[in-house]
Amino acid sequence: MKVMVMVKASADSEAGRMPAQAELAAMRTYNERLVEAGVMLAAEGLHPSRRGVRVRFDGTRRSVIDGPFAETCELVAGFWLWQVRSMEEAVEWLKCAPFNPDGRAPMDVEIRPFLEAEDFGDTFTPELRAQQQRLHERMDRNDGSGFQPPTTRSSTMKLIPFLGFNGDTHEAMAFYARALGGKVVSEMHYSDMPPESGMDGDGCGGFMPPPDHVAHCQVEAGGAVLMGADGTQRGEGGITITVDVESVDDAERIFAALAEGGQVQVPLGETFWARRWGMLVDRYGKPWMVNCMAPMDGGR
Repeated sequence: MKVMVMVKASADSEAGRMPAQAELAAMRTYNERLVEAGVMLAAEGLHPSRRGVRVRFDGTRRSVIDGPFAETCELVAGFWLWQVRSMEEAVEWLKCAPFNPDGRAPMDVEIRPFLEAEDFGDTFTPELRAQQQRLHERMDRNDGSGFQPPTTRSSTMKLIPFLGFNGDTHEAMAFYARALGGKVVSEMHYSDMPPESGMDGDGCGGFMPPPDHVAHCQVEAGGAVLMGADGTQRGEGGITITVDVESVDDAERIFAALAEGGQVQVPLGETFWARRWGMLVDRYGKPWMVNCMAPMDGGR
């Protein structure tokens, strides 16, 4: 289970007084124990509330309230995120924290468990669970470098290079992963394709590589994605651009726009891995794939 351990604010923390060197050293030693035990996921301290703001929601109105905030005992000065087997284990770890060794300033530190998927019951449908899983995967890859404020952010779209090979995808993608400091996150062979996939000579753009060849391989490195497969040598140097979008509407709109004046090789449609997928060559002779992934569990 995951828990948040909340260190409440004090007069000292609200005044911005930093811990003494000895206190910092003791806390570093404690945190090292948490990390070595595989307990600590994150730990951060917070500035005094005078540097914070609150946003009040009242119907359609939004008002901003500047700090400081008076209720010191209700404020949080810092927190840990822990992965533990039980609340009892979390309590035992917290008892070891080097807080208030001289007993001069009693303090309360609160442990609160995270809500789990099961806590939401039937309202958290398989489709919502799959969407949440995809969101967490995107969060894990996000380093903040592509941040846009909500007022300027558009629907998510990725342009991903797709490399075509003639039987050496496995070796090549492993090489690229090492060179880029990343890792191969998925690999599927044509023999792994389900019978209902339609990946035969007609359904796969007019080709059908041997069963032991790679049908899809994905490398991730530094937030970037590189894909490849055997038997898909198209374009200059065997490179196709994949447009990866989150909505069916976007997939259909982009596919239609790119296909105008070009040639559709595989019509946009539903597959076992995607809500929409198709291949085309645009009016300038450049190959494209448009992909809108299905939920992780195959739901709709």
